[in-house]
Amino acid sequence: MSTYTTYIVKRSFYSAMLVCLTFFSLFLLSPPLERDSFSDSTGAEPDHRAADAVSNLRLTFAGDIMAHNVNFEMDNYNLIYDDVRDLLLADDLTFGNLEVPVTDDLPMSTYPRFNVHTPYVQAALDGGFDVFSLANNHSNDKGVKGINGTLSVMKKLGKGAHPWRLLSSQAGQNPQQTFFTAYKKNALYDLYNAEPVQHPRLLTAYSGLKTKKEEDIYPVMIKKNGWKILFLSVTEILNVYDEAGRYVYRVSSIESARQAFLEKITEMRRENPCDIFILALHSEAPEYIRTVSSGTKDWFIRLASAGIDIVWAHHPHVMHPWETVEIPGPDGTEPKQALFMYSMGNFISGQRFRPARDDPGRYREYTGDAALLSVELSKNIPAETGSGKYSIISVDPVLITNYVDPAEGVVVKLFDNSFITGLQDVWQNYYRTRMSLMKDYLPL
Repeated sequence: MSTYTTYIVKRSFYSAMLVCLTFFSLFLLSPPLERDSFSDSTGAEPDHRAADAVSNLRLTFAGDIMAHNVNFEMDNYNLIYDDVRDLLLADDLTFGNLEVPVTDDLPMSTYPRFNVHTPYVQAALDGGFDVFSLANNHSNDKGVKGINGTLSVMKKLGKGAHPWRLLSSQAGQNPQQTFFTAYKKNALYDLYNAEPVQHPRLLTAYSGLKTKKEEDIYPVMIKKNGWKILFLSVTEILNVYDEAGRYVYRVSSIESARQAFLEKITEMRRENPCDIFILALHSEAPEYIRTVSSGTKDWFIRLASAGIDIVWAHHPHVMHPWETVEIPGPDGTEPKQALFMYSMGNFISGQRFRPARDDPGRYREYTGDAALLSVELSKNIPAETGSGKYSIISVDPVLITNYVDPAEGVVVKLFDNSFITGLQDVWQNYYRTRMSLMKDYLPL
């Protein structure tokens, strides 16, 4: 065989291999995110027809991701998440309330009108967060420009860079080397060398803002591990009721508006068959008060009866108790379990930047401590139907605290005895008292 013929054969072989690898890469990579449907890496529904199956899903719920000046002036935002990153990456989805507009062409700003830039949010994604609620009383802090900027950043963080293009450009020294890649939960892997390649994590889903003020509110569908999760974020309160406020998913707390919202929930559930329906509710509950009113409990029951399975609430900036409640089924049908998180407090903020070491029970001290709730769900999937009813297997709290590190700034720490014993003596008593106070009123 001549040298030229050998060259042609080899070139044809490598071309065929490159085509195969390209299609294999496309098969592995996630489909593009649509605004109303967010899928996991396969994008496909499992086939349950062969036999009955059990499918589990683990979700983590956090409180408010805020950004006072002491937060956004940090040199390295990733430090905020170092102590909890492994925990948040170990679940299927982590939910956080992003209580700050994100607009890169406006200056970053603190209370009373917040704004941050994209890197602050990317750090949260890299720290393990997957889903953001965007409807809250600070959503319109920066007007319509802030709304549009936030939606633009969410879209950008959801789609990201094209993985193999990024990988090939990084490999530049050897342009003829062929790579094929698979997107993992927190990294892009070069399967040729079997080593992780640094790559930003992508946003899975978000809800709470409109692109046009005339739009109605609607949920998004998240598909994860064979589960269909309907997700909606609304707020009952705004700081300013201006033109920009009409771009926020808001539901008034007056009775007529609540009744209309309940009917809409039932309609959403009917039109979007799902395994669970999660509502992120920025409630009109008073700030810094740690008790739950009977009116709030009644409202949550009405939400669950209309079709919500998990109510994940925030706004008071302090942690409230949570509970699992049995909700009677309509027309005498089988009851269901619902999870009510009345307020998840702050995940990160600057509200306790100067802890009152001599007064650990002061009301503002509670803004620096909260819990992550790890929720495990399970569903039995009968072979003949391919869909089944969920149950709540466990709700496991993990205490966290905002610690002012002298060298790093305000960071989130796992709030346990090992954290306390590692502190200077002058602070150990403060944090021991804080932990005791949290355990006094939370179901820990």
